[in-house]
Amino acid sequence: MDQTLGKFIKKERELLSLTIEEVATKLKVNPATIYHWEHDKKTPNKKHIRAIAELYCVSVKKLISLIK
Repeated sequence: MDQTLGKFIKKERELLSLTIEEVATKLKVNPATIYHWEHDKKTPNKKHIRAIAELYCVSVKKLISLIK
Protein backbone atom coordinates (compact mmCIF):
# COMPACT_ATOMS: atom_id res chain seq x y z
CA MET A 1 0.00 0.00 0.00
CA ASP A 2 1.28 3.45 -0.91
CA GLN A 3 2.35 5.84 1.78
CA THR A 4 0.35 9.06 1.66
CA LEU A 5 0.90 12.28 3.52
CA GLY A 6 -2.15 11.56 5.68
CA LYS A 7 -0.97 8.09 6.63
CA PHE A 8 2.48 9.46 7.44
CA ILE A 9 1.04 12.23 9.64
CA LYS A 10 -1.11 9.73 11.53
CA LYS A 11 1.72 7.19 11.94
CA GLU A 12 4.11 9.80 13.29
CA ARG A 13 1.48 11.15 15.68
CA GLU A 14 0.85 7.67 17.01
CA LEU A 15 4.58 6.92 17.34
CA LEU A 16 4.89 9.98 19.58
CA SER A 17 1.75 8.94 21.51
CA LEU A 18 0.06 12.23 20.72
CA THR A 19 -3.68 12.72 20.38
CA ILE A 20 -5.27 14.57 17.50
CA GLU A 21 -6.11 17.33 19.97
CA GLU A 22 -2.49 17.64 21.13
CA VAL A 23 -1.21 17.91 17.56
CA ALA A 24 -3.93 20.42 16.72
CA THR A 25 -2.88 22.56 19.68
CA LYS A 26 0.79 22.41 18.68
CA LEU A 27 -0.03 23.35 15.07
CA LYS A 28 -2.69 25.91 16.07
CA VAL A 29 -5.45 24.29 14.02
CA ASN A 30 -8.81 22.70 14.77
CA PRO A 31 -8.70 18.96 15.63
CA ALA A 32 -11.03 18.35 12.67
CA THR A 33 -8.28 19.73 10.43
CA ILE A 34 -5.85 17.07 11.67
CA TYR A 35 -8.51 14.41 11.08
CA HIS A 36 -8.99 15.62 7.50
CA TRP A 37 -5.24 15.62 6.86
CA GLU A 38 -4.80 12.13 8.32
CA HIS A 39 -7.59 10.76 6.14
CA ASP A 40 -6.29 12.52 3.00
CA LYS A 41 -9.47 14.56 2.70
CA LYS A 42 -7.49 17.81 2.70
CA THR A 43 -3.84 18.76 2.20
CA PRO A 44 -2.00 21.07 4.58
CA ASN A 45 -0.88 24.41 3.18
CA LYS A 46 2.80 25.42 2.97
CA LYS A 47 2.82 26.98 6.44
CA HIS A 48 1.40 23.84 7.99
CA ILE A 49 3.70 21.55 5.97
CA ARG A 50 6.65 23.39 7.53
CA ALA A 51 5.13 23.11 11.02
CA ILE A 52 4.44 19.39 10.57
CA ALA A 53 8.00 18.84 9.35
CA GLU A 54 9.35 20.59 12.43
CA LEU A 55 7.01 18.72 14.80
CA TYR A 56 7.94 15.31 13.39
CA CYS A 57 11.61 16.13 12.65
CA VAL A 58 11.42 15.37 8.94
CA SER A 59 12.20 17.45 5.89
CA VAL A 60 9.63 19.51 4.06
CA LYS A 61 10.81 17.73 0.91
CA LYS A 62 9.86 14.34 2.45
CA LEU A 63 6.36 15.57 3.26
CA ILE A 64 5.84 17.12 -0.16
CA SER A 65 6.92 13.87 -1.81
CA LEU A 66 4.00 12.12 -0.08
CA ILE A 67 1.33 14.44 -1.48
CA LYS A 68 -0.77 12.48 -3.97
